[in-house]
Amino acid sequence: MEHVLTLVCKLQLTTEQGAKIDALLGAFAEACNLTNRIVKPSVKSKTTIQGLVYQTLREQFGLSANQAVRVCARVGANRKTATAKNKPVKAFEPASADYDARIFSFREQDWTVSLTLLGCRERIKLVIGNYQQGKLKGRKPTSAQLCLHRDGQYYIHIQLKNAVIYPQFLRKSEKRLKKAQRRLSKKFVKGAKPQSQNYHKARKRLGKVHLKVQRQRKDWAIKQARCVVHSNDVVVYEDLKIANMVKNHHLAKSISDAGWYQYTQWLDYYGKIWDKAVVAVSPNYTSQDCSNCGHRVKKSLSTRTHSCPNCKIEICRDTNAALNILHKGLNVLGVEWNKHSTSGQEESGSQDRKHGEKIATAVDKQFDSVSKLL
Repeated sequence: MEHVLTLVCKLQLTTEQGAKIDALLGAFAEACNLTNRIVKPSVKSKTTIQGLVYQTLREQFGLSANQAVRVCARVGANRKTATAKNKPVKAFEPASADYDARIFSFREQDWTVSLTLLGCRERIKLVIGNYQQGKLKGRKPTSAQLCLHRDGQYYIHIQLKNAVIYPQFLRKSEKRLKKAQRRLSKKFVKGAKPQSQNYHKARKRLGKVHLKVQRQRKDWAIKQARCVVHSNDVVVYEDLKIANMVKNHHLAKSISDAGWYQYTQWLDYYGKIWDKAVVAVSPNYTSQDCSNCGHRVKKSLSTRTHSCPNCKIEICRDTNAALNILHKGLNVLGVEWNKHSTSGQEESGSQDRKHGEKIATAVDKQFDSVSKLL
Protein backbone atom coordinates (compact mmCIF):
# COMPACT_ATOMS: atom_id res chain seq x y z
CA MET A 1 0.00 0.00 0.00
CA GLU A 2 1.24 3.48 -0.85
CA HIS A 3 0.15 6.95 0.07
CA VAL A 4 1.32 10.34 -1.11
CA LEU A 5 2.88 12.73 1.40
CA THR A 6 2.84 16.39 0.32
CA LEU A 7 5.52 18.67 1.75
CA VAL A 8 4.78 22.39 1.52
CA CYS A 9 8.08 24.29 1.09
CA LYS A 10 8.45 28.03 0.79
CA LEU A 11 10.55 29.42 -2.07
CA GLN A 12 13.21 32.07 -1.57
CA LEU A 13 12.87 34.14 -4.74
CA THR A 14 14.57 37.10 -6.31
CA THR A 15 12.42 39.80 -7.92
CA GLU A 16 13.29 38.48 -11.37
CA GLN A 17 12.39 34.90 -10.44
CA GLY A 18 9.07 36.07 -8.96
CA ALA A 19 8.18 37.81 -12.23
CA LYS A 20 9.02 34.70 -14.23
CA ILE A 21 6.85 32.53 -11.99
CA ASP A 22 3.96 35.01 -12.31
CA ALA A 23 4.26 34.77 -16.09
CA LEU A 24 4.29 30.97 -15.97
CA LEU A 25 1.24 30.69 -13.70
CA GLY A 26 -0.67 33.13 -15.90
CA ALA A 27 0.21 31.23 -19.06
CA PHE A 28 -0.62 27.88 -17.45
CA ALA A 29 -4.09 29.08 -16.34
CA GLU A 30 -4.85 30.69 -19.72
CA ALA A 31 -3.78 27.50 -21.49
CA CYS A 32 -6.10 25.45 -19.27
CA ASN A 33 -9.03 27.80 -19.91
CA LEU A 34 -8.40 27.78 -23.67
CA THR A 35 -8.22 23.98 -23.70
CA ASN A 36 -11.44 23.74 -21.74
CA ARG A 37 -13.17 26.05 -24.24
CA ILE A 38 -12.07 24.57 -27.54
CA VAL A 39 -12.21 20.85 -26.65
CA LYS A 40 -15.64 19.25 -26.50
CA PRO A 41 -16.89 18.75 -22.92
CA SER A 42 -17.40 15.02 -23.56
CA VAL A 43 -13.65 14.53 -24.11
CA LYS A 44 -11.94 13.77 -20.80
CA SER A 45 -8.97 11.64 -21.81
CA LYS A 46 -5.73 13.56 -21.40
CA THR A 47 -4.25 11.69 -24.39
CA THR A 48 -7.12 12.75 -26.64
CA ILE A 49 -6.99 16.34 -25.40
CA GLN A 50 -3.25 16.42 -25.99
CA GLY A 51 -3.70 15.32 -29.60
CA LEU A 52 -6.14 18.19 -30.21
CA VAL A 53 -4.41 21.18 -28.58
CA TYR A 54 -0.75 20.30 -27.96
CA GLN A 55 0.74 22.37 -30.78
CA THR A 56 -1.60 25.29 -30.10
CA LEU A 57 -0.54 25.45 -26.46
CA ARG A 58 3.15 25.41 -27.27
CA GLU A 59 2.93 28.06 -29.98
CA GLN A 60 0.44 30.43 -28.33
CA PHE A 61 1.68 30.38 -24.74
CA GLY A 62 5.34 29.42 -25.09
CA LEU A 63 5.01 26.38 -22.84
CA SER A 64 7.57 23.58 -22.90
CA ALA A 65 6.55 20.16 -24.16
CA ASN A 66 5.97 18.75 -20.67
CA GLN A 67 4.15 21.86 -19.46
CA ALA A 68 1.70 21.50 -22.36
CA VAL A 69 1.19 17.85 -21.41
CA ARG A 70 0.53 18.85 -17.78
CA VAL A 71 -2.10 21.37 -18.96
CA CYS A 72 -3.94 18.62 -20.85
CA ALA A 73 -3.72 16.28 -17.85
CA ARG A 74 -5.14 18.92 -15.48
CA VAL A 75 -8.08 19.75 -17.76
CA GLY A 76 -8.88 16.05 -18.18
CA ALA A 77 -8.66 15.38 -14.43
CA ASN A 78 -10.83 18.40 -13.58
CA ARG A 79 -13.48 17.32 -16.08
CA LYS A 80 -13.61 13.82 -14.58
CA THR A 81 -13.90 15.20 -11.06
CA ALA A 82 -16.62 17.65 -12.09
CA THR A 83 -18.58 14.86 -13.80
CA ALA A 84 -18.28 12.57 -10.76
CA LYS A 85 -19.60 15.38 -8.56
CA ASN A 86 -22.22 16.44 -11.13
CA LYS A 87 -20.84 19.99 -11.22
CA PRO A 88 -19.50 22.24 -14.01
CA VAL A 89 -15.77 22.78 -14.52
CA LYS A 90 -14.73 26.04 -12.90
CA ALA A 91 -12.48 28.59 -14.58
CA PHE A 92 -8.77 28.03 -13.93
CA GLU A 93 -7.03 30.68 -11.82
CA PRO A 94 -3.31 31.60 -12.13
CA ALA A 95 -2.54 30.05 -8.74
CA SER A 96 -0.72 26.78 -9.49
CA ALA A 97 1.13 24.73 -12.10
CA ASP A 98 1.93 21.01 -12.15
CA TYR A 99 5.44 19.57 -12.51
CA ASP A 100 6.82 16.12 -13.23
CA ALA A 101 10.33 14.64 -13.23
CA ARG A 102 11.26 16.16 -16.60
CA ILE A 103 10.64 19.77 -15.58
CA PHE A 104 11.33 19.55 -11.84
CA SER A 105 14.24 18.28 -9.76
CA PHE A 106 15.34 18.51 -6.12
CA ARG A 107 18.95 18.78 -4.90
CA GLU A 108 19.67 17.85 -1.30
CA GLN A 109 23.20 19.27 -1.31
CA ASP A 110 22.02 22.89 -1.04
CA TRP A 111 18.24 22.33 -0.51
CA THR A 112 17.20 23.78 -3.84
CA VAL A 113 14.74 22.89 -6.60
CA SER A 114 15.16 23.36 -10.34
CA LEU A 115 12.00 24.43 -12.19
CA THR A 116 11.30 24.90 -15.87
CA LEU A 117 9.62 28.28 -16.45
CA LEU A 118 8.73 30.05 -19.69
CA GLY A 119 11.77 29.67 -21.92
CA CYS A 120 14.24 29.12 -19.07
CA ARG A 121 15.24 26.92 -16.15
CA GLU A 122 15.70 28.40 -12.67
CA ARG A 123 17.28 26.97 -9.52
CA ILE A 124 15.50 28.26 -6.40
CA LYS A 125 16.42 28.01 -2.72
CA LEU A 126 13.95 26.33 -0.34
CA VAL A 127 13.07 27.84 3.04
CA ILE A 128 12.33 24.70 5.07
CA GLY A 129 12.60 23.41 8.61
CA ASN A 130 13.89 20.23 10.19
CA TYR A 131 10.70 18.30 9.47
CA GLN A 132 10.84 18.89 5.70
CA GLN A 133 14.57 18.23 5.64
CA GLY A 134 14.10 14.93 7.44
CA LYS A 135 11.42 13.81 4.98
CA LEU A 136 13.41 14.92 1.90
CA LYS A 137 16.76 13.50 3.02
CA GLY A 138 17.86 10.73 0.70
CA ARG A 139 14.73 11.06 -1.49
CA LYS A 140 14.39 11.98 -5.15
CA PRO A 141 10.84 13.32 -5.62
CA THR A 142 9.49 13.21 -9.16
CA SER A 143 6.37 15.38 -8.95
CA ALA A 144 5.44 18.73 -7.45
CA GLN A 145 3.04 21.64 -7.74
CA LEU A 146 4.09 25.30 -7.86
CA CYS A 147 1.54 27.36 -5.93
CA LEU A 148 0.74 30.96 -5.07
CA HIS A 149 -0.78 31.03 -1.57
CA ARG A 150 -3.22 33.57 -0.23
CA ASP A 151 -0.45 35.31 1.71
CA GLY A 152 1.13 36.28 -1.62
CA GLN A 153 4.10 33.95 -1.14
CA TYR A 154 5.20 31.20 -3.54
CA TYR A 155 5.44 27.59 -2.38
CA ILE A 156 6.38 24.30 -3.95
CA HIS A 157 4.24 21.30 -2.93
CA ILE A 158 6.62 18.36 -3.21
CA GLN A 159 4.90 14.96 -3.41
CA LEU A 160 6.57 11.87 -1.94
CA LYS A 161 5.25 8.34 -2.38
CA ASN A 162 5.58 6.38 0.84
CA ALA A 163 4.98 2.67 1.29
CA VAL A 164 2.69 2.01 4.23
CA ILE A 165 3.38 -1.02 6.43
CA TYR A 166 0.83 -1.81 9.09
CA PRO A 167 2.57 -1.61 12.51
CA GLN A 168 0.83 -4.73 13.99
CA PHE A 169 -0.16 -3.19 17.31
CA LEU A 170 -1.56 -6.42 18.78
CA ARG A 171 1.57 -8.42 17.95
CA LYS A 172 3.78 -5.82 19.58
CA SER A 173 1.63 -5.76 22.72
CA GLU A 174 1.36 -9.53 23.17
CA LYS A 175 4.08 -9.73 25.85
CA ARG A 176 2.43 -7.03 27.94
CA LEU A 177 -0.97 -8.66 27.47
CA LYS A 178 0.31 -12.09 28.54
CA LYS A 179 2.03 -10.64 31.59
CA ALA A 180 -1.08 -8.72 32.65
CA GLN A 181 -3.25 -11.79 32.03
CA ARG A 182 -0.98 -14.03 34.15
CA ARG A 183 -1.08 -11.57 37.02
CA LEU A 184 -4.86 -11.44 36.80
CA SER A 185 -5.14 -15.24 36.81
CA LYS A 186 -2.92 -15.58 39.91
CA LYS A 187 -5.20 -13.25 41.84
CA PHE A 188 -8.37 -15.10 40.90
CA VAL A 189 -9.83 -17.25 43.70
CA LYS A 190 -12.24 -19.92 42.51
CA GLY A 191 -15.62 -19.68 44.17
CA ALA A 192 -14.86 -16.39 45.95
CA LYS A 193 -17.56 -13.73 45.62
CA PRO A 194 -16.67 -10.94 45.39
CA GLN A 195 -13.04 -11.18 44.24
CA SER A 196 -10.33 -9.26 46.06
CA GLN A 197 -9.41 -5.63 45.44
CA ASN A 198 -6.04 -6.73 44.00
CA TYR A 199 -7.92 -8.87 41.46
CA HIS A 200 -9.97 -5.90 40.26
CA LYS A 201 -6.85 -3.72 40.06
CA ALA A 202 -5.16 -6.33 37.87
CA ARG A 203 -8.33 -6.59 35.75
CA LYS A 204 -8.30 -2.84 35.13
CA ARG A 205 -4.58 -2.93 34.22
CA LEU A 206 -5.29 -5.66 31.65
CA GLY A 207 -8.21 -3.63 30.26
CA LYS A 208 -5.96 -0.59 29.82
CA VAL A 209 -3.51 -2.61 27.70
CA HIS A 210 -6.36 -3.76 25.44
CA LEU A 211 -7.71 -0.19 25.31
CA LYS A 212 -4.34 1.14 24.18
CA VAL A 213 -4.21 -1.37 21.31
CA GLN A 214 -7.75 -0.39 20.30
CA ARG A 215 -6.88 3.31 20.30
CA GLN A 216 -3.68 2.72 18.32
CA ARG A 217 -5.66 0.90 15.62
CA LYS A 218 -8.23 3.66 15.45
CA ASP A 219 -5.59 6.40 15.28
CA TRP A 220 -3.73 4.60 12.48
CA ALA A 221 -6.95 4.01 10.53
CA ILE A 222 -7.99 7.67 10.81
CA LYS A 223 -4.60 9.05 9.72
CA GLN A 224 -4.17 6.68 6.77
CA ALA A 225 -7.74 7.08 5.54
CA ARG A 226 -7.48 10.85 5.78
CA CYS A 227 -4.24 10.88 3.80
CA VAL A 228 -5.56 8.53 1.09
CA VAL A 229 -8.84 10.40 0.53
CA HIS A 230 -7.19 13.84 0.70
CA SER A 231 -4.62 12.97 -1.98
CA ASN A 232 -7.01 11.26 -4.45
CA ASP A 233 -10.27 12.18 -6.17
CA VAL A 234 -11.44 8.57 -6.47
CA VAL A 235 -10.76 5.77 -3.95
CA VAL A 236 -11.80 2.17 -4.64
CA TYR A 237 -11.57 -0.69 -2.15
CA GLU A 238 -12.76 -4.29 -1.81
CA ASP A 239 -15.90 -4.84 0.24
CA LEU A 240 -14.38 -7.80 2.13
CA LYS A 241 -16.44 -10.07 4.37
CA ILE A 242 -14.23 -9.89 7.46
CA ALA A 243 -16.47 -12.17 9.55
CA ASN A 244 -15.95 -14.98 7.04
CA MET A 245 -12.21 -14.37 6.66
CA VAL A 246 -11.44 -14.69 10.38
CA LYS A 247 -12.78 -18.26 10.31
CA ASN A 248 -9.33 -19.16 9.00
CA HIS A 249 -7.61 -19.71 12.35
CA HIS A 250 -4.15 -19.35 10.81
CA LEU A 251 -4.88 -15.78 9.71
CA ALA A 252 -7.57 -14.63 12.14
CA LYS A 253 -5.24 -12.74 14.50
CA SER A 254 -3.45 -10.87 11.69
CA ILE A 255 -6.74 -10.01 9.97
CA SER A 256 -8.27 -8.70 13.20
CA ASP A 257 -5.10 -6.79 14.04
CA ALA A 258 -5.16 -5.01 10.66
CA GLY A 259 -8.56 -3.41 11.37
CA TRP A 260 -9.69 -3.43 7.73
CA TYR A 261 -13.35 -2.79 8.46
CA GLN A 262 -12.59 0.24 10.64
CA TYR A 263 -10.26 1.58 7.95
CA THR A 264 -12.97 1.35 5.25
CA GLN A 265 -15.45 3.10 7.55
CA TRP A 266 -13.10 6.06 7.83
CA LEU A 267 -12.55 6.05 4.06
CA ASP A 268 -16.31 6.41 3.61
CA TYR A 269 -16.45 9.12 6.27
CA TYR A 270 -13.75 11.31 4.72
CA GLY A 271 -15.17 10.72 1.23
CA LYS A 272 -18.45 12.16 2.47
CA ILE A 273 -16.80 15.08 4.29
CA TRP A 274 -14.55 16.12 1.38
CA ASP A 275 -16.95 15.30 -1.45
CA LYS A 276 -14.72 12.57 -2.89
CA ALA A 277 -15.88 9.40 -4.66
CA VAL A 278 -15.20 6.36 -2.43
CA VAL A 279 -16.39 3.11 -4.00
CA ALA A 280 -16.60 -0.37 -2.45
CA VAL A 281 -16.56 -3.18 -5.04
CA SER A 282 -17.08 -6.91 -4.89
CA PRO A 283 -13.84 -8.85 -4.20
CA ASN A 284 -14.82 -11.70 -6.54
CA TYR A 285 -11.87 -12.84 -8.71
CA THR A 286 -9.85 -9.63 -8.29
CA SER A 287 -6.70 -11.71 -7.70
CA GLN A 288 -7.50 -14.40 -10.27
CA ASP A 289 -8.46 -12.32 -13.32
CA CYS A 290 -5.69 -10.84 -15.44
CA SER A 291 -5.79 -7.03 -15.38
CA ASN A 292 -4.32 -6.90 -18.88
CA CYS A 293 -6.49 -9.35 -20.87
CA GLY A 294 -9.15 -10.58 -18.43
CA HIS A 295 -8.07 -14.23 -18.55
CA ARG A 296 -8.76 -16.05 -15.27
CA VAL A 297 -5.63 -17.60 -13.74
CA LYS A 298 -6.20 -19.84 -10.72
CA LYS A 299 -3.61 -19.40 -7.98
CA SER A 300 -3.21 -20.17 -4.29
CA LEU A 301 -2.70 -17.55 -1.60
CA SER A 302 1.00 -18.46 -1.39
CA THR A 303 1.54 -17.55 -5.07
CA ARG A 304 2.60 -13.89 -4.98
CA THR A 305 3.26 -13.36 -8.72
CA HIS A 306 0.59 -13.16 -11.40
CA SER A 307 1.72 -14.90 -14.61
CA CYS A 308 -0.85 -14.93 -17.39
CA PRO A 309 -0.44 -17.72 -19.99
CA ASN A 310 -2.70 -15.83 -22.40
CA CYS A 311 -0.98 -12.42 -22.71
CA LYS A 312 2.37 -13.43 -21.09
CA ILE A 313 2.28 -10.57 -18.60
CA GLU A 314 4.04 -11.13 -15.26
CA ILE A 315 3.40 -8.71 -12.40
CA CYS A 316 2.97 -8.70 -8.64
CA ARG A 317 -0.23 -10.41 -7.51
CA ASP A 318 -1.23 -7.38 -5.39
CA THR A 319 -0.64 -4.97 -8.29
CA ASN A 320 -2.81 -7.11 -10.56
CA ALA A 321 -5.58 -7.17 -7.93
CA ALA A 322 -5.33 -3.40 -7.41
CA LEU A 323 -5.76 -2.77 -11.14
CA ASN A 324 -8.83 -5.03 -11.23
CA ILE A 325 -10.31 -3.25 -8.21
CA LEU A 326 -9.71 0.13 -9.87
CA HIS A 327 -11.31 -1.18 -13.08
CA LYS A 328 -14.45 -2.22 -11.20
CA GLY A 329 -14.65 1.09 -9.37
CA LEU A 330 -14.32 3.12 -12.57
CA ASN A 331 -17.08 1.06 -14.14
CA VAL A 332 -19.34 1.92 -11.21
CA LEU A 333 -18.58 5.62 -11.73
CA GLY A 334 -19.15 5.34 -15.49
CA VAL A 335 -15.53 5.86 -16.55
CA GLU A 336 -14.33 3.84 -19.54
CA TRP A 337 -11.33 1.73 -18.57
CA ASN A 338 -8.00 2.31 -20.28
CA LYS A 339 -5.60 -0.53 -19.49
CA HIS A 340 -2.56 1.72 -19.82
CA SER A 341 -3.84 4.52 -17.58
CA THR A 342 -6.80 5.61 -15.53
CA SER A 343 -7.85 8.18 -18.12
CA GLY A 344 -10.64 7.57 -20.57
CA GLN A 345 -14.03 8.65 -21.77
CA GLU A 346 -16.74 9.09 -19.14
CA GLU A 347 -20.37 8.19 -19.57
CA SER A 348 -23.34 7.61 -17.34
CA GLY A 349 -22.73 4.94 -14.70
CA SER A 350 -23.86 1.47 -15.67
CA GLN A 351 -26.90 0.14 -13.87
CA ASP A 352 -25.56 -3.43 -14.07
CA ARG A 353 -23.21 -3.52 -11.10
CA LYS A 354 -22.01 -6.41 -9.01
CA HIS A 355 -23.62 -7.12 -5.68
CA GLY A 356 -22.23 -5.32 -2.66
CA GLU A 357 -20.87 -2.31 -4.54
CA LYS A 358 -21.31 0.96 -2.69
CA ILE A 359 -20.52 4.60 -3.37
CA ALA A 360 -19.81 7.02 -0.55
CA THR A 361 -19.91 10.65 -1.65
CA ALA A 362 -21.18 13.96 -0.41
CA VAL A 363 -22.87 14.93 -3.66
CA ASP A 364 -26.24 14.06 -2.17
CA LYS A 365 -25.03 14.21 1.46
CA GLN A 366 -25.71 10.55 2.07
CA PHE A 367 -24.33 7.06 1.38
CA ASP A 368 -25.75 5.25 -1.62
CA SER A 369 -25.78 1.44 -1.70
CA VAL A 370 -25.85 -0.33 -5.01
CA SER A 371 -27.04 -3.91 -4.66
CA LYS A 372 -28.07 -4.91 -8.16
CA LEU A 373 -26.76 -8.16 -9.61
CA LEU A 374 -24.74 -8.31 -12.80
